[in-house]
Amino acid sequence: DQQVKIRGHRVEPGEVEVNLAAHPQVARTAVIVREDRPGDPRLTAYLILTPGTSAPTTGPDLTRTMREFLRRRLPEYLVPSAFVAVDTLPLTANGKLDQRALPAPDLSPQTSGRKPETRYEKVLCALFAEVLSVEEVGTDDDFFALGGHSLLAVRLLARVRAELGVRLWVRQFLAAPTAGRLAEFIEGRQSGGEAADVPVVTDVEARLDA
Repeated sequence: DQQVKIRGHRVEPGEVEVNLAAHPQVARTAVIVREDRPGDPRLTAYLILTPGTSAPTTGPDLTRTMREFLRRRLPEYLVPSAFVAVDTLPLTANGKLDQRALPAPDLSPQTSGRKPETRYEKVLCALFAEVLSVEEVGTDDDFFALGGHSLLAVRLLARVRAELGVRLWVRQFLAAPTAGRLAEFIEGRQSGGEAADVPVVTDVEARLDA
């Protein structure tokens, strides 16, 4: 299979296809690299679902289901950013996948709508939105499902440390990639006395209250 390089990682789309095809509700799949936003190549998976499947067939529910499945089998950089259910995989006259005929994924952010309530949730939701360059992020929104990737995750954790005085590792963030779960993790660390000094009022909080 052809290797491609995405954000410093060597990626074989065929490896992703093999693992995705192991999902019991996926009949066929094709994984390609798309650059729908200039300078931002991303893996996109196209799926033919098994007839009569109970799996979600569109939108954020499909993406969430397939991402959770692949995360148990592959590192984060091999998990596609988008999943699109199709009826057929178009072929060229030579019998190869016709990538140009595949529909573009919907890259608009799909948020949960649950508003942040606690101090940490409010700050983290604001930081998620800042790093992802979106207007708003809900408490239960998955950072990676909203278009985040490993480099943006590193940037986010740097902002978390600057604003909250809490140092987190990428592996910890991968286990809790929503503002709500990350807030719970930080609160748990603080109650155990592990967290670093936390500013009384962060710059983000000041902007939120302005």
